[in-house]
Amino acid sequence: AIGVILIPALYALIYLSSVQDPGAHTGDLKAALANLDKGLVYRDQDVNVGQEVAASIREKQTFGFVDYADEDDAKRAVRQGHLAFALIIPSDFSANAVPGHSAAGGRLVMYVSEGNNYNGASIAKRFAAELGHQVNVNLNESRWTMGLTTVTRSRDTLSELRKGAAALKDGAQK
Repeated sequence: AIGVILIPALYALIYLSSVQDPGAHTGDLKAALANLDKGLVYRDQDVNVGQEVAASIREKQTFGFVDYADEDDAKRAVRQGHLAFALIIPSDFSANAVPGHSAAGGRLVMYVSEGNNYNGASIAKRFAAELGHQVNVNLNESRWTMGLTTVTRSRDTLSELRKGAAALKDGAQK
């Protein structure tokens, strides 16, 4: 009688523990973060979008990110199966993303090895799409802020120019 009760209970325990939702435990998933972005000075402001992206994803604690200073080391760790994926922020990320000269300006690199960790790779691909959307939203906000700051400065400069022109006109008349 005890066996009839314990064997199905043991089977249920083993089965239910094996079907955990991996998306609910992504904080335990180790991934590389290589922030190589050098930033730039844009319209008299220091900007480093790579640092902002890295700080944002660390704050959310979506994955167990491990910092890497070298892109090749991060990729090697993924190929060897030590990490699920690598997020690489290129050295020219801010320089390409902030000015917005082209539609494909700043690109983040997501390096995965599906052969080593298929589930990790599929989760990384979904994360990449969400991260790309969030980075675009933040970049657009930054661009608008910088643009509005420039407009405000231009308005102030134009006001000073008008005052100077009026003073010059008064001086010329006198």
